[in-house]
Formats: sequence, structure tokens, C-alpha cells
Amino acid sequence: TRLLLETGMVVSFFICGFHLGTNIPASVSFGLGLSILSALFWGLFQAPRARYRLGLVLRMIFEIILFSAAAYILYSLHYTVPAYLFAGAILIKEVLTIVFKGK
Repeated sequence: TRLLLETGMVVSFFICGFHLGTNIPASVSFGLGLSILSALFWGLFQAPRARYRLGLVLRMIFEIILFSAAAYILYSLHYTVPAYLFAGAILIKEVLTIVFKGK
């Protein structure tokens, strides 16, 4: 499930960047740029073998910020159903993380 959330996050950042461009090359460039930037931050701080791995609480906060930004992007671009589904999946994942890793 985490891989699906990560993929959804990267895709939503691509969609956001794509909507920022005024023509196709600019849209694709912005989309790829935001996707790569989000994946880079994820890889630096959140991935299992991250260079600067954060502690559990900071990882959860970082995760919530990035995933929530992705859900908000979808919502603000009028993809309301995917935004609500993504936000619900984030909530379920974070609750399960607290329940099973918090012990």
C-alpha cells in the first residue's frame, strides 16, 4: 500500500506541474520537474535506505505533509473523488502505522 501512495503522490505532483505549463513542452517539463523533486525529497528522507533517514515521528510528519500536499493538489485541480480516496488511504495508513509501530 505504501508503494501505491508514493506512486499516487508522484503522479499528483506531475499533474500539478502539467497544469502549470502554458504549452505541451512546458507542461511536461514542469510535470517531470515536480515529480522528480518530490521523489528526490522522498528518497533523501523517507526511503528505507535514505541517506538522511528521519526518526519515526519525523518520518510520519514528513509523510503526512507530502501526502497531504498531493491530496490537496488533486482537490484544487477539481479531481475531488481521487483526492478524497487518496486522503482516506493516507489516514488509514497513518493510523495503521501508529497502531503497529507505536508499540
